[in-house]
Amino acid sequence: LGTYCSPVMEARQQWVSLCSRSFDADTQTLLQMALMIRMCLLIEQYLGILSDPGTGAKLSEISMEDLGESTQKGFQASAQTQGFLQLLCWARSELISLQSTDPDPIRGLKVLVDILQCLVDFPLGLPRFFFQRVQFTRIRLIISPQPSDGRGVFKVSSMDLLPVVIEGIIESTNKRSIESVCVVLTLKRDNLAHVEKKQTTQLEPEQKYFKSQFLLKITHQKTRIKAKVWFVDAVTKKQWFDDTDSATLTVELLDGAGTSAAGQSV
Repeated sequence: LGTYCSPVMEARQQWVSLCSRSFDADTQTLLQMALMIRMCLLIEQYLGILSDPGTGAKLSEISMEDLGESTQKGFQASAQTQGFLQLLCWARSELISLQSTDPDPIRGLKVLVDILQCLVDFPLGLPRFFFQRVQFTRIRLIISPQPSDGRGVFKVSSMDLLPVVIEGIIESTNKRSIESVCVVLTLKRDNLAHVEKKQTTQLEPEQKYFKSQFLLKITHQKTRIKAKVWFVDAVTKKQWFDDTDSATLTVELLDGAGTSAAGQSV
């Protein structure tokens, strides 16, 4: 059963990732993505129960209020969204009923396949956000210091600490304001290497502007520094990611290479 569970978990994670990058989506779109996440979670949980019924695990409840997107006053979910929610609730009830009357895993898998077919056949349609956008949000990042050698490389001594400043400007037409921003700084030896050091700092933007400072100890001959951001909106308090911009800086040591990357935020 674990073979079946892995692709479902991966599908759920992909939906979660897509949703977290869709801050500017309309509420209907966000609700539909939340329902897709719940569908994957329902299947994942049921497969877990079939593989190990002794754990006493239960299927999570599903309701419009729990999806966390119906925050607008007077908001009315579309007929498609409501229909898919009702179908998910029906699927959950059927699986609970089956588990209590016939715990045989083979029988459970067969019924799950039939239920899954009903779910994927539902005409949910393509959410509006993926072909028409009425809001946009972009966070422009600037990293300093900037190299002046013409090669795009900033040189520093291994004896010195490197002060790195990240500035951001928020451009947005979204009705929900951004409450806080988290700047994530990663250090790698090169583009192919694993991240060896990650630092974060969270702050509140002022007039759609924010500034974060880090003090880094560079110990590799060549280090690539990259800044990205995630943010929290003032209405849903959810965490969103911005893929539209990043800031990078390549640093070389003047006096040989070290073995590790370290640093602290200030």
